[in-house]
Amino acid sequence: MIRIKRFQRTLIISLAAINSLFYSSSRSYSLPDILSNTLIFTGIVALFVFSYVYIRNSYSRKKAKVKS
Repeated sequence: MIRIKRFQRTLIISLAAINSLFYSSSRSYSLPDILSNTLIFTGIVALFVFSYVYIRNSYSRKKAKVKS
């Protein structure tokens, strides 16, 4: 599994937020729709990133436990 550093996690989440913000504004949605779409999409991306990191960390802990 690929290691994701803290800066990279922050960058992935912030780029997803910026991307969804520009996409929603280019579609001429109203301001509440733009903010809700951005919040929902950013939340989904954040969940994926944090779950990937959690699974990776638990896998490496399990691997270290087996070695010792």
